[in-house]
Amino acid sequence: MTVDRYLMREMTVPFLAGWFLLSAIFAAYIASGLLQDAAAAGLAPGSLWALVALQCMIAAEVIVPTSMFFAVLFAFERMNRDRELIALFAGGWSRARLLLPVVGIGCVMVVVVAVLTLQARPWAYRTSDLVEDRAARPDVSSMQAGRFYGLGSDLVLTAAQIDYAGEFLQDVFARQQRVLGDRLIRAERARLAPPQADGSHLMEFFNGQVVTLGGSAAGDTRHGFERLGIRWRDTPADDAEIADRRARPTMALRFSDMPKEIAELQWRVTLPFLTFGMTLIAGVIGSVAPGRVTALRMLAAIGAYVLVFNVAAAARTSLEQGSVAALPGIFWLPLLPLGLTALVLLWLRRSG
Repeated sequence: MTVDRYLMREMTVPFLAGWFLLSAIFAAYIASGLLQDAAAAGLAPGSLWALVALQCMIAAEVIVPTSMFFAVLFAFERMNRDRELIALFAGGWSRARLLLPVVGIGCVMVVVVAVLTLQARPWAYRTSDLVEDRAARPDVSSMQAGRFYGLGSDLVLTAAQIDYAGEFLQDVFARQQRVLGDRLIRAERARLAPPQADGSHLMEFFNGQVVTLGGSAAGDTRHGFERLGIRWRDTPADDAEIADRRARPTMALRFSDMPKEIAELQWRVTLPFLTFGMTLIAGVIGSVAPGRVTALRMLAAIGAYVLVFNVAAAARTSLEQGSVAALPGIFWLPLLPLGLTALVLLWLRRSG
């Protein structure tokens, strides 16, 4: 119906505006911190803005529910101000019928937040770690003599001197970890080639010796070389090797018995439905007492928002610490805003 489309538009426009505004504020905050790090670590502009975008994607799982909650509230407050709610109720609209578009947009938010929390946020954490790792990897111009540097997962080296003009390391010592035996490398010079488009890297050693450690049975072997190249490729860690639970794919968390990983999985599953409940309670509170004092409705809505998310944070922390059982864990959280909604509707029925 025309009124339904009107209500949907009234909620969608402030939601998109709020999402953009909160994301812009968050991006500015993140960028200011990263710029300080960039000044110290030489972070490239491309890596900087990539990290800002990824952090905004990570924060979207909180920004989107917040934007939707206040968008619904502000839409009803504007209709209150213009006496549109009074006209609708006078025209025979029930509160249940008025809230039907809110239920519809709440269902859309379930899908949006589910995509963000189940897929986008873990991917953003993994990609952010990869970008930071690539940005932090030293090149010759940023290296210092006498310090050890890790290149890839298997190679560590240090140089007594560095020729910055020629981009060569001089008097180099390195150790490479291998399944067939670690190798110790001593070379007169070494050069770090620019990374290739496929993510591979090459370290070239010139005029030196390499010792392959064979253990007590096989013994060590030594040979000289004029040129020795060691190549490696940047590859994301396997799901089981990702230490940060926030970066692990959702499917990789299913069978974990670690409390923090259980809490992470349940939070991802629960948040979309919690968003639906918060959207619904915003519509219910916004439609209370049309034509009367706005401040009371706003205070009630903000109180409900603070209560729900503080209880959610406390419940999640308790589950992470193992203080509560994995079942029901925090699966009950969506019932909290729905329970508040039921209480408000019951109060309206008794008072009306």
